[in-house]
Amino acid sequence: MPYLRPSVPEPRRILPSRTVRRPGLITIGLVLLCAGLLSGGCVTELTPEERQAREELLEKLRPWRQEQRNRLNFLSLSLQDGPGRPAILPVILYAGQSGDRIDAGCTGDVIALFEGLVRFLSQDDELAFVIAHEMAHCLHGRGSWVRSGVRQSYSSYSLSEETQADAHALTYMYQAGFDVDIGVETLVRLTTEVPKSLTGSYFSLHPHVLERIARAKVHAAALHGGLHPLTNQPLPPPVQKVTFAMTSWVDLNRVTKESRWVQRFDDEMRAFVGVRLNEVQASKLHLRFVEEQGDRSAAERARKESDALVNKLRHEIEDKQIEVLSQTSLPFHRTILQVTREGIQGDPNARLAQLLDHKYLPSH
Repeated sequence: MPYLRPSVPEPRRILPSRTVRRPGLITIGLVLLCAGLLSGGCVTELTPEERQAREELLEKLRPWRQEQRNRLNFLSLSLQDGPGRPAILPVILYAGQSGDRIDAGCTGDVIALFEGLVRFLSQDDELAFVIAHEMAHCLHGRGSWVRSGVRQSYSSYSLSEETQADAHALTYMYQAGFDVDIGVETLVRLTTEVPKSLTGSYFSLHPHVLERIARAKVHAAALHGGLHPLTNQPLPPPVQKVTFAMTSWVDLNRVTKESRWVQRFDDEMRAFVGVRLNEVQASKLHLRFVEEQGDRSAAERARKESDALVNKLRHEIEDKQIEVLSQTSLPFHRTILQVTREGIQGDPNARLAQLLDHKYLPSH
């Protein structure tokens, strides 16, 4: 999610690039690999021309995919945000091998939507239903990708599990302000409009579709009456629906300047990076001095030491970035959600900065 990125004095101009290590995503990748969702070295070797064409296509897709990741995660946050939920289940957009399939699943702590599903279900309320359904399996049952020893396998659900997940999903939608009738219609669309060849996996994991539709309509009717579909207990009124498109008002640069809570992390990151950049600069000056002495052996040792130091400091900076993001991302986005639900009136960025300081600064 894009808003809170600690600003640093451009370390990449000095430090070589490396893929950022993200806790959890490595585990997710291994899970998908074991599940047969990622390529495991069985891809046909591409020619140089084919590789170039592939890279050009991926470059064109990257902005759209990033926008969809942001969109899906904000939908997930909208559905999950509430008292008693300190953690939010992340959503990943699967775009690898077979990524064009209309499919979705969960591992128990991660929700995955295939790119084909996101292209087919274009409405936020449709995608909200799928996310909420997988969320229900994670929170009230089990994942569809189940680990057994060192192997990963698919596990289908019973009718009871599916109808309960649908009921919880529609309830999450109702509470978050989404349209529960569109949730029911999403089941209908998946049943009637999608070629079976593209949904074989989805319906093998999520069976009993016709029965589910009938029961989902009953659940939706209960929610329209303000009742929980499983307990018949009254529910509080739904909150204002919020989607990623509704948060375009956020001005990160301004909030960074005006929020002391954000500035604290920004200053911390700048100081952390500054110390390490000074170490890099000192190492480069020492290397240049040794090279000017003309001793090739000493210069080679100094070069290796400098490279090792740069690599070590680069890892430290990237780990610090991850640490800062882990501390700030969820509070920041939850507060964006709160301001948007209140109604974007007056100066929402000033309100965002004010709330962040009020809620998260130790002095408050």
